[in-house]
Amino acid sequence: MIHSITEAYPEEIATELIHIGSRLRILSELSRSQALKQKAKDKRGEFFNGYSLLQEASKICEDLGQGFFDIST
Repeated sequence: MIHSITEAYPEEIATELIHIGSRLRILSELSRSQALKQKAKDKRGEFFNGYSLLQEASKICEDLGQGFFDIST
């Protein structure tokens, strides 16, 4: 069991970041779905903002993961 990020191999970190990015993408789609169901404009806007933020966070995680894969090769 790894107790510190400094003990993890770059491949392991990359894999975890890509998994996190994938989960964030799924959550963003749920937020988008909720936005489309909302009748109130303010609630709809909140869900669309959440969608955008989750998409951005997903992209960041995936880019970081790719960077760790690049380091490991």
